[in-house]
Parts: sequence; C-alpha cells; structure tokens
Amino acid sequence: MPTMKEVLWETIHNGKAKKTVDQLADEIGCSKSYLYRGALPYDEDGGSGCRFPLDFLLPVMLAQKDYSVLHHLAHDTGHLLVR
Repeated sequence: MPTMKEVLWETIHNGKAKKTVDQLADEIGCSKSYLYRGALPYDEDGGSGCRFPLDFLLPVMLAQKDYSVLHHLAHDTGHLLVR
C-alpha cells in the first residue's frame, strides 16, 4: 500500500485534471517549489522534503479533481467514503 506522501505526490503530479505543478501552484496560491518539496515521498536522507499543510490539501484535491488522498485517509482509519 502506498504511503500518504506517495498518494499526495501522485495527486499533485498526475491528477485527473492533468494540471501541471506550475498551474496548480498558481491556482491554489503557493509556490511550485513548495508543492514539489511538500509532496516528496522521500528525500536523500529518508525524510520527507517538508510538511504539507492541510490548508493546501483540499484546494489541491479540488483543482486536480483527484480524491485519492481522501480515499487513502479513509482506508487507513477504517472508514467508508460515500459520495
């Protein structure tokens, strides 16, 4: 099973809306370098580039039309999502 950071990376880079990281950063109001670093599953030291704030999570999911992060959270916590 992928980690939360891996799911977030996929959402940012390969979301269903197919927006580039530059487009996504402009739309949600953060820098593209922050999106790149915040979604890094692992850096050279085995850590994660930086923490990804929850304030950006919903805008990223909405802009990319990709709710994989939400599904991942539900699965990890034993919840069921119903639209």
